[in-house]
Amino acid sequence: MTTPHETLLLLGRDHPAFGPATVVPTGTGRSAGAISSGKHPGIPSMRHKGDIRNPNEDALAIVEDGPRTLLVVADAHHGLEASHALIEALLEGAQSVPADEAALRAHVASVSPEPANTPSRTTLTLCVVDRSTRRAFGLQWGDSSIMSVADDEAVRRTLPTPVYVNAESLGRTAPQRFSFELDGIRLVIAHTDGIDECNYRSPATSIRPHHVLASADSMDWDPVHTVKDLAGLALRGVDGHPGGEDNLAVGATRVDDPDRTGDATS
Repeated sequence: MTTPHETLLLLGRDHPAFGPATVVPTGTGRSAGAISSGKHPGIPSMRHKGDIRNPNEDALAIVEDGPRTLLVVADAHHGLEASHALIEALLEGAQSVPADEAALRAHVASVSPEPANTPSRTTLTLCVVDRSTRRAFGLQWGDSSIMSVADDEAVRRTLPTPVYVNAESLGRTAPQRFSFELDGIRLVIAHTDGIDECNYRSPATSIRPHHVLASADSMDWDPVHTVKDLAGLALRGVDGHPGGEDNLAVGATRVDDPDRTGDATS
């Protein structure tokens, strides 16, 4: 097994500031992530935080490994412990990005983060984008999302579930499984509900697939600029509706893999 080419990890505890998102590309420039606590301390999601001193309970990771990229997002509730512990444990045990569904499930089953004596639970969504086989596949608990974006449409590839996990329940709770072909796909995007419920608990007045498509197209399919644009749009709100009412994390990887580089911005 080989060491992953590069790992990007964005944990909410390291990005507690409200307002503009922190945007970070991978060194190849083919992937990028963004994270923000939300618009301001008065956002409605704050009443569900485990600790108002740590307002950002989201987390995101991107692992680049040859032709494969792993996108992971997690959105904790009632404390950041679950999202942070699970993503850190998933990365700590990873020697390579899994090449198929069975290997991904085996890796998740092998993860054993330290249990936290808190009520914290989290969504968890993992997606492997394999440019060599032209397929993507993954696992999902909760309502964080995977979207594929082609020239003419953006498609949500996951369905929300009522299941949330922590260190103790991960191995005992069956995930939703998903897979899709990459032919015609330009970007694959992972995000928490701070994007599609940026108007808190109101998906119909938040970022929808047509907003995602317009953003990616206007940003020339560049993952760095796309996640920055989507995060900014989520914080501002769309179509005259409020935005920035929850933590957000969004990651994107470009399916076609040109030789590109990017610089971190915030």
